[in-house]
Amino acid sequence: MTRSADDVRAEFQQKGLSISGWATAHGFSTNLVFEVLAGRKKCIRGQSHRIAVMLGLKDGEIANPGDIDHSTDHRKTARANATGHRMASPLAA
Repeated sequence: MTRSADDVRAEFQQKGLSISGWATAHGFSTNLVFEVLAGRKKCIRGQSHRIAVMLGLKDGEIANPGDIDHSTDHRKTARANATGHRMASPLAA
């Protein structure tokens, strides 16, 4: 369940916390947190995504770039199997 920016601000006020203090404690730019709360950022990726998820403004996961396995490109494997050819690795020199 997501919350509105007003809900987030009300929670900060109820707990006696500042938005800038929260931003600093979590390693975010204060300006970026205010931009997320104001709706000026799309929060699709990167820090703005992390902020929105942590504040409950959007559903999502916080992943590290290394969490995604790119060791096999499944599209190339499927094409190679369909044609009977083996495709060279893009990393091969």
